[in-house]
Amino acid sequence: MRHNQKYDIIIGGVANDDVFKTVDMYVRGIWNKQKALNELRYYKMNDQICIVNQDVLEKKLTYQKWYQVGRADE
Repeated sequence: MRHNQKYDIIIGGVANDDVFKTVDMYVRGIWNKQKALNELRYYKMNDQICIVNQDVLEKKLTYQKWYQVGRADE
């Protein structure tokens, strides 16, 4: 059994480009640990929801509506 098969739904933080840039600055030795941690403190964190179990998708999620998003040049 793979680790994620123990769960139906996994929720966790997503690292965006700012986080990757900060980690890169630390790994390359440009910023020390304290500078990197200080930078990370100010980033807005986003969560991701991953539904791993197909039964959950089929039985628990329901279609509610759709809408069309226009392009910026329209």
